[in-house]
Amino acid sequence: AIARSVFLHMDGGLRARWPETHQVLLNREERLEGEVTPEMHLAWQNGAVQWTKKFVGPVMGGASSAGLTQSLRYEVEATSHPAQPIELGLLRLQGSEQSVSLQKKNLVARTDIQITLRRRAPLTQNALQTMLADTQANASAAAPRILTAEEKEQIISRWDHFRDGEGQKPALGSSEANQDTYLELKHALRQDPTLASELADELREIDPDSSAFATLAGAMIYSGESEALDAFVEQALAHKDDGHWQERALPMVGLAPAPTGASWKYLDTMRQQPKHPDVATAAELGMATHLKHGFQDPVFVDELQLRLEKAQTETERLHLLDVVGNAGLEQFFPIISAWLKGASLPLRMRIVQALRFMKRPEAETILLAMAAAPEADLALTALQCLRDRTMAKESIPVLLKLLGQTQDDRIRLKVLENLYEARSLDAGLLPNIQNLRRSMAMGQALAEAWEQMEKDWVDPVES
Repeated sequence: AIARSVFLHMDGGLRARWPETHQVLLNREERLEGEVTPEMHLAWQNGAVQWTKKFVGPVMGGASSAGLTQSLRYEVEATSHPAQPIELGLLRLQGSEQSVSLQKKNLVARTDIQITLRRRAPLTQNALQTMLADTQANASAAAPRILTAEEKEQIISRWDHFRDGEGQKPALGSSEANQDTYLELKHALRQDPTLASELADELREIDPDSSAFATLAGAMIYSGESEALDAFVEQALAHKDDGHWQERALPMVGLAPAPTGASWKYLDTMRQQPKHPDVATAAELGMATHLKHGFQDPVFVDELQLRLEKAQTETERLHLLDVVGNAGLEQFFPIISAWLKGASLPLRMRIVQALRFMKRPEAETILLAMAAAPEADLALTALQCLRDRTMAKESIPVLLKLLGQTQDDRIRLKVLENLYEARSLDAGLLPNIQNLRRSMAMGQALAEAWEQMEKDWVDPVES
């Protein structure tokens, strides 16, 4: 599933059609709702190109794994070879479970997955640079537009069957039928984005509460194709005075993986709707997420700066912290860190969350300080936010001290998970943790999680 997702998101030159015998395998793509970060480390040697791509985010378990939430982190290392086209058999997928812990009867797992794949390389280094300039590192794959009229007709026919049947049910969760339809529509839009204009007309008549609406909207917004997203936005603007329609549509647009000028303008329009304050708030949060996904709008950033400088009430500050947290803009660090002095617990909680994507060391220093706060909820939030960043080696002694001092098993578990994430930074970390364990009294759930983590540390594949 992840390999298929990689195929569809890597830079150009990928095959969009596969032999019919492979269709069952290739149509199973999990919906990954997280941050995908391409890191183009180009190495041109004998006509080969190498690059990496990372994903961090949640992947929900299936019906057979009730209560199981996997926090997935994968890194793709891809190498292209000039003489070999990419084929299914050339994929190499390696994965290992990082840790398992029991929290309030919910099993929480973390998984490391690495994919190595090979594909046909450009003929020359100049051709490579041209390809990258055309597709951009953060853009979706420019898949060939190869859908025939007959294929389009079949896709629309299957969509109509779903829309008039299973799609009439309320959008309360994922089923096999809407998942299959969602994937087919999303893949079709990637192959031929012009299909979006035909599908968008359907949105005028579909109940926003229905599974059909959620399925079609998701396919158009999360396909990564600007033409599909813009077609959805056009319909969203036509319903701008319908608060119920916007409650369903607007948060999805805010999370679009490849923002466009049209999606930004739509969100900016909706945040200025006085009739629907909740929609306006959600629109501004979506604009902040657009900024984090790479959309550039210095006017909005300057506006945020001014509002942050003038904000006096806690209500104003709480909302602005949500916006800053979504955007992850480090230039606002001096303002929001100054708010910590004398701040209430809710405000400190929100400040901590706003720091989670800021890479500067001072942000990590504050998160470590809040992890030792006497309020358990604040400490747990700070520790969770530490896991959303790459922790510095200098933070390890601070966490080890906290692990030895706290008596709360929930905090101990969060500290352990952060130390496990940092295991590559310090070869002597595991013995230090084991020494601490010998002197501690703890509950059964933490003891079992700790034992499993140590097993994973020594041999994650075997565990």
